[in-house]
Amino acid sequence: LSMERPRNQDLGSVMQRLAEGDQTRLMVLALAAALALPIWLLGRKANGQCEPLILGAVVVWMLLVSPVAEDHYFSLYVLPAAYALAALMDADRSVRRWGYAALTAVGLLNAGAVLDIGRRFEIYGAVFWGGLLLLCLLLYLAHYESQQRRPDTRG
Repeated sequence: LSMERPRNQDLGSVMQRLAEGDQTRLMVLALAAALALPIWLLGRKANGQCEPLILGAVVVWMLLVSPVAEDHYFSLYVLPAAYALAALMDADRSVRRWGYAALTAVGLLNAGAVLDIGRRFEIYGAVFWGGLLLLCLLLYLAHYESQQRRPDTRG
């Protein structure tokens, strides 16, 4: 369990491999807080439709910012991806297309790392970047769901 190992795909390990210097720890803390902020903001106003998406975002966030998260830990992405897929089935056509493309990219990044299509997939954190994309998709869908379910308050 070492941050230097390429199969370690958490935020700290990926940033340590990409950015050199002593600022990495502070940068990781700032990025972790920045990733948590939209989850908290959207979660405060979540309705029943958004709650699974927020839960999925929390699961992804916990994997991304954990001190050690080797690539096989990220099989837990299946649950948040299923939440996203379920939300996309009821979404508008343009949102559905964008969401399916994002889920496909997440799958390809994970498959590339698992199948070891080149060590660079792990070194540059392909699973991490796929998780970040999944987190963004979940947050977007939670925002989209909250906007769709909001009653019209305009006079």
